Amino acid sequence: MSTNIAHFIAIDNKRKEFTLIKDIVMMEGCSNYSIIHLLSGKRILVCQTLKQLESKLVGAGFLRVHRSHLINTSYFNYYESTEGYVHLNNGMKAEVSRRKKNLFKEETIMQKFIR
Repeated sequence: MSTNIAHFIAIDNKRKEFTLIKDIVMMEGCSNYSIIHLLSGKRILVCQTLKQLESKLVGAGFLRVHRSHLINTSYFNYYESTEGYVHLNNGMKAEVSRRKKNLFKEETIMQKFIR
């Protein structure tokens, strides 16, 4: 199944929210909750950990760059190595942890984004 047409179901305590995986820009972990940031600017708060969400998206082009950030690699703009942030196409940015920085830099897809 192509990730462009696959649906992702985010469940909060009141409803199920259906969205296309390709519309998810980034996920941000906050303890036992996560915030899903969509391309439209909408944010969905779910009562699932980032680890739980990450396990559902294996092979869908998401990369864990920090304990609290999971980003969709389709939305990379560039990596700012001096500050340690990934900038995304929609203007958002996510911190890259010190422990993941070297592994992150080694990713071939990122080589053209390092400034």
